[in-house]
Amino acid sequence: RVLGVSLISCLLVGCDSKVMVPIKGSVTSQGKPLPGATVMMFLDGDDRGQTASGVAGEDGVFSISTGVDVGIPPGTYTVTITWPDPGVQPTAAQMMAGNRPDQPDLLQGTYATRATSTLKTEVTTSTLVLEPFEVVVPEKKPAVAAAPEVDDNANELTVPKSAVEFEARPE
Repeated sequence: RVLGVSLISCLLVGCDSKVMVPIKGSVTSQGKPLPGATVMMFLDGDDRGQTASGVAGEDGVFSISTGVDVGIPPGTYTVTITWPDPGVQPTAAQMMAGNRPDQPDLLQGTYATRATSTLKTEVTTSTLVLEPFEVVVPEKKPAVAAAPEVDDNANELTVPKSAVEFEARPE
């Protein structure tokens, strides 16, 4: 009788259904949250492309989902994180056309791929909250200085004082 119930349960639920662990985590840099950071988790040894992901809220906290399922199966994961620049937003025309340009990654790709990320985590059936992911936000690269302009009709060079001034000048 027990075998019959087990067999029926296996047929209804699925014999190979995976345990999904609902987990939360956080992303910080120097102890400060990174709101909007995108976290993706890749199960080591599983190259099928099944990924789990979440987006950090204002407090830096995220919940992980795998597709439509809440949580992830237990295992060892490589973690990737990108932090889109909130200052770069699509124009109204781009939104209407469904064309959203990629936002620059404020982490400059340091943790963006499995090949570049050094972040790992272990998830067990008893994991509820992951250790915080503390990342380093690289310093912004200085703007490239504009080349001096040459006026063929004059004997002097006009050098912009800043890249902003150079970009704002009409052609």
